[in-house]
Amino acid sequence: MGKLLGLMLLFAIYPSVFALYREECNATVQNLLLENVLQATDNTTFYTNKSGYIMSDPRNLILTLDGCNRLCGAPKQWYKDIGPRFNVWLIPVILLIVNIEVSPFDKRKYYTILHLLGDPIDSLWSLLSKVEAWSRCYVLAQEHYDQDTSSSYTPSDVKILATILGGIEEIVGTQTDPLLIFNRYVPARKRAELSKQISITAYRLADSRTDDLVRTAFAVILYFYQTISGFLSVLGGGNSSPPRGRIGTAMFLTWLVPCVLLSNSVGGFSSRTSCFDIIRDLCEYVCTEMHEESSRSENHASILFHLLRNEDEYFKDRGRNAAVYTYIRQKGPTFEARRKNHSQLHLFIVAILPLITASFFGSCILWNTPPNGLNCRNIMIIMITIIWFLSAFLTWSIAKIQWFQEQTHWYLILTKDAVIAIPCIVVLFLSSAGLFNSCYCWSGVLYLGQSQAHVPLNANEVFEYNNRRLYPGLVAGCLSMQILIFAYIIFIGNRGLKVMRWSGKEKSSLHKTLLELHRAS
Repeated sequence: MGKLLGLMLLFAIYPSVFALYREECNATVQNLLLENVLQATDNTTFYTNKSGYIMSDPRNLILTLDGCNRLCGAPKQWYKDIGPRFNVWLIPVILLIVNIEVSPFDKRKYYTILHLLGDPIDSLWSLLSKVEAWSRCYVLAQEHYDQDTSSSYTPSDVKILATILGGIEEIVGTQTDPLLIFNRYVPARKRAELSKQISITAYRLADSRTDDLVRTAFAVILYFYQTISGFLSVLGGGNSSPPRGRIGTAMFLTWLVPCVLLSNSVGGFSSRTSCFDIIRDLCEYVCTEMHEESSRSENHASILFHLLRNEDEYFKDRGRNAAVYTYIRQKGPTFEARRKNHSQLHLFIVAILPLITASFFGSCILWNTPPNGLNCRNIMIIMITIIWFLSAFLTWSIAKIQWFQEQTHWYLILTKDAVIAIPCIVVLFLSSAGLFNSCYCWSGVLYLGQSQAHVPLNANEVFEYNNRRLYPGLVAGCLSMQILIFAYIIFIGNRGLKVMRWSGKEKSSLHKTLLELHRAS
């Protein structure tokens, strides 16, 4: 991994020894031809096409790689319009990143972003696993009421129980069936007596969840707006040059859209102790009312009892209990509902789709940058994609090591993420500032070979065509695919998202009912 990152940085810097400004170089070469300093028949300077014609026409000058280095090369310089270039996509991307839902657990809220940028596949996979665990909680609640033929139930009853199961799962993790724990603490014979307290607990759990989805939606809309404005001056107005290849880099980061939207759809607890205190209050109330201390130490119930009685241990080892939704070590819930379970393979395939989509469309845009073919930015995207896949594999491998303590696992993951995220993000940002602005990178030498490598100096017509016809279609296709992926995630995780995401109407209705019961009592 270290060698691959080093190779990527070396590759990024080495070919950029000579900066290229097409318009300025085009004017310089035209003057040299006019003054007869250059001969139109010089096939070492001007590219010879497949028909044997030397491309020295002042209206369409094409240089060889060597000719470009001699005539257009300059000491390393960045683009002259770095600010406007960054405004097109960098600021909206930053807004997307800071809108990700983070853990309320002390400094780990910042580690969430580090893990997202160092391992986007595992981050999305973890979020999907969390939603899947909640989906199973919902189905378990539904099946529980289906089996109870002695009484009728409403969808609200199912949701209340599912929310309680989701709260228990938050504490004990995905490796224990929350319904078994609930049944141990709240036996069926006592459930009618405790229904009010159960409803209060579900309401408190749902009401303590954060909900910033609307704010995040505005950040996504801004990102889309800025991207589209790169093509429409009536919207953008401030672009100093057409988007050209840099829009490919912007598309490569569109995998952030499903990740950020899903993280805010899942939400989080408003404080580090919210869920813990609410579930503990329920358990203490139940045990006080029932006077059944023995239930605390029976099988599955003892797991929850141990965690609730050992608060320091619980918060010290919070990562195991899935407080950081973008890093869940044990992905697959071991408890299963009788129907509607999604396999971890299915969730993993969904998790890689945003990155594959972003990489494909970003590469397609860069491929169609004159002279069409593989170029430095293509290689950058391919290498970063490979590195992120390797990062996901390393995360999975580290999670399988059993003899490490949980804290050791956590620090290993963070170190790995820092080593990967920082170089990748720096190279991506610098690529839009001119890191690959060189004769070497714009010659297509990586695809065409040394003998056929060439640099068109007057490519404005091609760029204008691409900006009108090709790039908008690719950009629209990429953004649409990311939205469709997110829509599919919502479709397969709809039951799980119902568990903790209550509408304002549902909260108000239950709150009103609880107030009426309180007054009646």
